Amino acid sequence: MPRYVKRKDSDTWHWCTNCSNYPTGLNVNVSYKKPTYGELCDECQAKEKEDRCTG
Repeated sequence: MPRYVKRKDSDTWHWCTNCSNYPTGLNVNVSYKKPTYGELCDECQAKEKEDRCTG
């Protein structure tokens, strides 16, 4: 199950830890279910489609 994270000041959710924009630190929101609001990261989606997503 992916772990979705986003910066608190952003609407974009990430789940591939190898995404160039994957947020880290204390200023993040975490969800263990696919978020029902905000946007899903285009880079994470592309990596997942190409089976290159690490998480």
